[in-house]
Amino acid sequence: MRLRMITMALALGLTACGPHIPKKPAGVPAQAFWAGDAKGGAFVAIGVPDHEGWQVKIYDDRSGQLLAQGLYVIHHGAARPSFVQEDFAGWDGTAVHLTDGGVLVPKKP
Repeated sequence: MRLRMITMALALGLTACGPHIPKKPAGVPAQAFWAGDAKGGAFVAIGVPDHEGWQVKIYDDRSGQLLAQGLYVIHHGAARPSFVQEDFAGWDGTAVHLTDGGVLVPKKP
């Protein structure tokens, strides 16, 4: 009984250590990364950078519906050649927030 309680406590502690990344819904491309926290988020797909910025697509984390797309630029933060999953902190409905404090925003025409 005591071993069972210790095992359960350990399992609960380990599951609380990292962010819960939901399973990608159908239609979300394999290269899309999760950007969010326990309260929610979105999947972000970033294309190859060009001289103007990155082509970005944002997908709903539950339905896979395309929520936003277009050319995004770094508003705050350092320039970078690419992104990895750990770079994404969240999406606020307009901008993609990065873990280093940077922000990707839609480029104004």
